Amino acid sequence: MLNKKIFLILIIPSFFLNYFTLTIIDHDNNLSTFSSLIVFLFNFFNLILAYIFSYYGFLKSLRYFFIIIFSILFFDTAIIKLQENNSIQIYDEELGWILNNSLSLKIDGYTKQKQQYKINFSTSEVKGFREFDDKRKNKKNILIIGDSFTAGPFASNDQMYYSYIKQELEKAGYFLNWFVAGGGGYGTLQQYLLIKKYFDEINPDVLIHQFCNNDFENNLKKIEENSILRNQYYFRPYLVNDKIIYDDTISGKLYRFFYRNSFLFKKIDNIITNHKFKKNGYFNKKIHNENLDNSFIKTSEIFKKIKDLVGDEIIYVSMNCSTHDDKKMKAWEKILKKYEIISLVDANLVLSELSKKGEDIFFSDGAHLNNYGNKIFGKKIGISLIEIIRSNDNF
Repeated sequence: MLNKKIFLILIIPSFFLNYFTLTIIDHDNNLSTFSSLIVFLFNFFNLILAYIFSYYGFLKSLRYFFIIIFSILFFDTAIIKLQENNSIQIYDEELGWILNNSLSLKIDGYTKQKQQYKINFSTSEVKGFREFDDKRKNKKNILIIGDSFTAGPFASNDQMYYSYIKQELEKAGYFLNWFVAGGGGYGTLQQYLLIKKYFDEINPDVLIHQFCNNDFENNLKKIEENSILRNQYYFRPYLVNDKIIYDDTISGKLYRFFYRNSFLFKKIDNIITNHKFKKNGYFNKKIHNENLDNSFIKTSEIFKKIKDLVGDEIIYVSMNCSTHDDKKMKAWEKILKKYEIISLVDANLVLSELSKKGEDIFFSDGAHLNNYGNKIFGKKIGISLIEIIRSNDNF
């Protein structure tokens, strides 16, 4: 016989974790269809368990309980493993995460001004690279390294800024083998490690380093360990006292295990992170402001490592995809000047001017470039790079 009091007590979790409550705390107040399905299944199993316990009693229900719990754990793990096949980024022991290989995805994109466009996003057969020209038809090689502005799914491969650089160079008679690498959320150290891993194999004659102002924060452990970006902090390598370290705490190990192996944990963590960002932003403002200058110093140390690795024989240029924050822009330019890295700041200035005029150059997130933004950015870089190549005696 059904014990109504026990039944009501056991369905309490469903009163707190259901479609309506999770929609309220979700970052855009709109759960995806897949997330809604998972929430529905949780509520369904909760009701079934509550009914079984209140009807059959404790001992008899225990067997059913373990069967259902095992089933939930099995499907929870299976879902995240199945998702990994089409995930844009996957776990990497050295880098923390890396661009998945052999992807071909069709995505509906929207500009900041809500214009829809199609994105054909693809990656090479080599993890970490959106483009990897292993045919080597040409004598010279170009390597582009960056973060989500280079590796993110915000424009089709043939609409990315580097495709327009390629067009400009080939119109000028410069045909190169192209290698384009990076990862969403990457800091400068991760970029250095990826360059280092493939430097001898690619043997670049030109290195284009795409920087973004938020890389300063990503590069300093003190700022990130006090941020809400747990899914980056617990995976990312940091340079501390000239040594590369990772978070080795028990909480870090547990977080990495559950984040990699549990869909429910990952989804709930992402919802909480987005909710916190909506309220307070990514960083602890006090700690951030106290340590921003230290992040400039740390970033300079990592740029030196890249410069020491590539040497003076290749053309090493850097551009900044950010469109604001004069203090960070000046810090970035100061670093480039210190290590004699060529600054392509003109491309950034063009974006800034278009942004001020209200031109529709951004993806719907208001930060990354859409097709039009990539075109303007790439063509400007290409024109500047041609002049640099022409003035280089070794090219």
